[in-house]
Amino acid sequence: MAVEASAVNEFAVEKRKLKKSLFRFDMIFFTVCAIVALDTLGQSSSFGAQAVFWLIVSAITFLIPYGLLTAELGAAFPAEGATYEWVRLAYGHLAGSVTAILYWLSNPIWLGGTLAATAIAAMDAFWGTKIVGNVALEIIIGLVFIWVAVIGNILSLQSMKWIPNWGAFIKIALLLLFAVLVVVSGIQHGLQGQHHRWLLPQQPAGLRRRARCAGLPVGRL
Repeated sequence: MAVEASAVNEFAVEKRKLKKSLFRFDMIFFTVCAIVALDTLGQSSSFGAQAVFWLIVSAITFLIPYGLLTAELGAAFPAEGATYEWVRLAYGHLAGSVTAILYWLSNPIWLGGTLAATAIAAMDAFWGTKIVGNVALEIIIGLVFIWVAVIGNILSLQSMKWIPNWGAFIKIALLLLFAVLVVVSGIQHGLQGQHHRWLLPQQPAGLRRRARCAGLPVGRL
């Protein structure tokens, strides 16, 4: 009981120091910017309309429970540190540190690798630049891209929160544009694919094999 009382007092003191910078408007568009990924849109589209089915399954089985879990933990333990604090309270400083490192580790790999390379390729595709193949120029553009993102995370959240907000606006606008183009193309050239099962998985045998490997009961799936 003494440990719990100490933790409650610690969070009460910490909560008084926190300054609220993100409001409902910001959280909605911050979430949109984090979830909607344009860099994988082409790959997802290549799977056809069944991608919509798996998107719904992923939302029900992962996205919504994960969001509810994070909201509950954030409300119960209002302290800076997020996952580090939650794991530290349950398992100690070492486990919290390992969790924080593993959570952080994916970001530089993604930002400095996949995202920077995608940005450079997009510049060549849309602006006609010749960056790809020029190693020195690739390094310079990549470093500028990375450090702009780093500075955006260092500066005040009150000011920098508009970066993901504007990112969400741009993503929504692009998705609406893509949707209009799909409708126009469908009217002019017709829609392709199997319309009688357009939302269902197209490879049930492969799905059964994956389910059995995961130890799930598949029945007549």
